[in-house]
Amino acid sequence: MLTKIVKMENETESQFLWRIGEEVSSGKYSWDDITPYVNEQLYGDDKSKYKGESAYRKKVQAATKFYDEVFSNLIDDEYSKKIQKQRRELEEEKIKLRDERTELNKSLRIQARIDESLNHLRELIVNTSPYEGEVANFLSDGDNDLIVCISDYHLGGESKSTLIVDGYDESIAKQRLITYLNKVKDIAYHHQSENAYVFLLGDIIDGRLRYSQAIANRMNLMEQIQQASEDISWFIYELSKCFNTVYVTGVAGNHSRIGKKDDVLRDERLDDMIIWYMQAKLQNVSNISFEFENLKLDPTIAYASIRGKQWIAVHGDFDDYSSNGVGKLSLMCGFIPYGILCGHIHTTDFRDISGVKYIRSGTFASGGDYVAKQRLKGKPSQAVCVVDDNGVKAFYPVEL
Repeated sequence: MLTKIVKMENETESQFLWRIGEEVSSGKYSWDDITPYVNEQLYGDDKSKYKGESAYRKKVQAATKFYDEVFSNLIDDEYSKKIQKQRRELEEEKIKLRDERTELNKSLRIQARIDESLNHLRELIVNTSPYEGEVANFLSDGDNDLIVCISDYHLGGESKSTLIVDGYDESIAKQRLITYLNKVKDIAYHHQSENAYVFLLGDIIDGRLRYSQAIANRMNLMEQIQQASEDISWFIYELSKCFNTVYVTGVAGNHSRIGKKDDVLRDERLDDMIIWYMQAKLQNVSNISFEFENLKLDPTIAYASIRGKQWIAVHGDFDDYSSNGVGKLSLMCGFIPYGILCGHIHTTDFRDISGVKYIRSGTFASGGDYVAKQRLKGKPSQAVCVVDDNGVKAFYPVEL
C-alpha cells in the first residue's frame, strides 16, 4: 500500500506531507510506520537528510491546526451560504412553476367555460325569432337626421339606491331605455328627421372587468349579452317605425374584454356578439341597415358618413377628451373628422375641440362601487344630435 503514495512531479514537500497526513488520519498507517517511506520519497538515497517521525508529524499537525482555525470555518460558511442560496433559488423556481401551472389550469378552465358559453350563445343567435318588418308609422323627407347614442348601458350591473344615487338593475335599465325611446321619438317628430344613425358606444354589458363586479353582477356574461341584445334590438326595432332608415353600428367598450387588460388583445371583446345577435334579430326589417359595420378600422373605432360629414365613433377608454386626443385619433384614422362620438366617462357633453365636434354620451347606470371610487357621479343620460347638411343643428343631453 505504501508504494502507492508516490510524490508527484512538481508536488512540493508540504503538499506531499499533507497527503501523507490524510492517510495517517484515516487510520491506515502510523507516523512510525510511514516515516521511512516518506524519507525515501523526499530524499532518495541521501540518508543524511532523513528525519524522524516527529519532524513530519509536527509539521503536518501545525498545518492542520492553521487550516482548521482559518480556512475550514471560512470555507464551511461560504459553502453553507452557497447551498442556502441554491436551495432558495430552487424553492423559488418550484413556487413559480406551481403558480404558472395553477394559472394555466385556471386559464384553460376559463377558456373552456367561455367556449361553451359562446357556443350556447351562437345557438341562441341562430335560433332567435326575428322581428317581422313593419311599415313606419310616419315617414319624413326632412332636411335632417338624428344621431342616437347608446353608451354605457351596463346591463348586468347592480347598485342599491342611496341618498346620493338611484339604484340600478336590469329592470331599471329597460325602463330607462323605454324613456329614452320616447324622448328620441319626440325629438324626431319635432324636427321631422328623416333617418336615424344609432351608435352603440361600448359597455353595453357590465361584464366582469373587475373581481368586485363579478361578485356584484346579478347576471353571468352570456345572460348579459343575450338580454342586452334583446333590449337594444327592441329599441332599434321600435325606432324603425319612425324613420325612413335606421343605420346601426357599434364599438367595443372596456367592460366586455374577456381577460385582464394587459393580457388580452384589443379586439378580444364580446361586443361583436351583441351586433351579431341584433343582426339575426332584425334581419327581416328592411329599413334597418348594418352597412357601417363593414367600415370599422378595428372593433374599437367605427366610421360613418352622415349628410356628407365624416364621423368617428369610439368608446373613449383609449382616447383623451382633448385636443391631443383628437389629434392622435385623427392621425390613426388618416383624416380629420367632422365629429367624434364617445362614451365611457358617464356624463353627457358637447364641445368643439380643435374644430372637431366632440360629443360624449352618458350612461344608463347609476351608482356602483367603481363609479363611486372614480367619482363618475352623473344623472343617467344619453346624447342625441340633430344633423343637417351644415353639420350639427341641435344637441340634446337626454336625461333618463
